[in-house]
Amino acid sequence: YLLLIENSAGLGTGDYGMNMEKFSIINGYRFNPYISLGIGTGIRYGTLSNYDVGFDNFYLPVFADFRVNFINRKVTPYISLDLGSVYNLSDSDEDPGVFFNPTIGVKFKFTQRMGLNIGVGYDLQTISCYSSNYYYDDPSDEVSGTVCFNIGFSF
Repeated sequence: YLLLIENSAGLGTGDYGMNMEKFSIINGYRFNPYISLGIGTGIRYGTLSNYDVGFDNFYLPVFADFRVNFINRKVTPYISLDLGSVYNLSDSDEDPGVFFNPTIGVKFKFTQRMGLNIGVGYDLQTISCYSSNYYYDDPSDEVSGTVCFNIGFSF
């Protein structure tokens, strides 16, 4: 059994990069001290960093989380990969997007089960954006990139 609670802040990259704040809860199964698989959800708040019109939204992600600890020590490097769908709570007409978030970091174990995770990741997410040319009403799907800094607790 595994429970992770993470908080993240990120800076947008590229034309459609989103400055983002994220809170996630992941519930999963630890197969051994090295590998775990879980399902997560949370809340995200994102603002496009390079957009000329105000654009900020709340998102609900639903995802699978895969984690690998490289060693079984008090301090261990890890990698994680989140993959799932994300729903725009600010625009109910928008189709769900897809997101992909690889992360590398370090876990500081307090006990065999409890620890502090600190990592950096790159979050890619599809979002719908309206053109800054107001003659077009149809949104286009764009890929938003965010460099995220994570801190979390595992139980």
